Amino acid sequence: MRILFALVALQTAGVAIALPFFMRGMSLYVLEAVLGVVLISLILLYRSVISPMGALDRGINLLKAQDFASRLSHVDYAPADRIVDTFNSMMMQLRSERLRVREQNQFLDLLVDASPMGIIVLGFDGTVSSANPAAVQLLASPDLKGRRLADIPGELAAAIAALRHNQSETVRLGDTRMFRCSRLSLLDSGHQRPFILIESLTEELLEAERSSYGKLIRTIVHEVNNTLAGVLPLIDTCAMISGDEAMEDAARSCTERCNALSAFIGNFADVVKIGQPDRKDIDINEFLLTLRPFLESLASGRGVELKYSLDAEMAPVSVDTVQFEQVVVNIVKNAIESIGTDGTVEIVTDAASHTLTIADNGAGISPEAAGKLFSPFFSTKKSGQGIGLTLSAEILRAHRFDFSLATSQTDGITRFSIKI
Repeated sequence: MRILFALVALQTAGVAIALPFFMRGMSLYVLEAVLGVVLISLILLYRSVISPMGALDRGINLLKAQDFASRLSHVDYAPADRIVDTFNSMMMQLRSERLRVREQNQFLDLLVDASPMGIIVLGFDGTVSSANPAAVQLLASPDLKGRRLADIPGELAAAIAALRHNQSETVRLGDTRMFRCSRLSLLDSGHQRPFILIESLTEELLEAERSSYGKLIRTIVHEVNNTLAGVLPLIDTCAMISGDEAMEDAARSCTERCNALSAFIGNFADVVKIGQPDRKDIDINEFLLTLRPFLESLASGRGVELKYSLDAEMAPVSVDTVQFEQVVVNIVKNAIESIGTDGTVEIVTDAASHTLTIADNGAGISPEAAGKLFSPFFSTKKSGQGIGLTLSAEILRAHRFDFSLATSQTDGITRFSIKI
């Protein structure tokens, strides 16, 4: 437009200059005056319309390029200059807003990356759009992006995949870890975009749980022992002075039951009396072999075969041998009882993962029971006290060993794995 306008102006000026060579008299002056008016009109038109239009065109190009740092120059025409000033002011505000948003986004990115809470943002197609380092660590899957939650292996991924919109749920895994999982949404381009929050509750809830059942157990032990301390001497005295054989037999039976009750309640007391482990470096393979005769005695008469698969490359392990023996014996005993008759318990060490695994082909663990196995007083056995796994978990946590207990959906084998 400006080029065409310039050509018209040049042609007009050229005609005005050339006219004296072709014309004379009054008509020349009239025509020169007309051409002068046209030329002045063109100049005014340029300043009032063409030049501002060019400035607006440059402004539009700056907006398209998102170049908020550049500014438009004045065109020396007051109305157009006001438009230029307004545009420049708008560009300054856009630049400031863009910097503010960028700084906020950078802060949020740093906050999300540093957060101990797992944060997963889903795309509109239901796949993982982004996940912070905490979420990657909690789900133990480095390649989350682009995958559906249902396709990610693990109990935690399955639990959060089952969450409905705006639902929050406390999830307890088979390795005693507990999480508060929430499925929420944010507004993105006018659409609701789902995201997942995963908050670890393990330490807080375990401490509260430990404090609660510890107080309960101490109260029960105190009351039962005080009662037995008064009852047992009374029973003995009655048996001594009665002189009746039937009475003596009854007293003996009562004493045996009281002693059995004392031993029973003592098992509960052991849970709250676990001290800090007295650790020393041992050859874990040799340690497991020394337990073999006793473990085989537990399996004898049931048709249960005890197998050892020990990795000779296993490095020394730092454990409290007394406490760790309790753990191994309890796990093997549970595995044998799970089998009942005719099965296999295999004890495996693996140097590459530094793991001790005790596997059995017994009845397995139901999904309903998986999250409760390490809770005090919970047992899947009719005569179980619900103390063995709780005691084992306390010992392993005191050693700072990671552990898990689960039945594989692939081969049906139940494995208690300990990262030692």
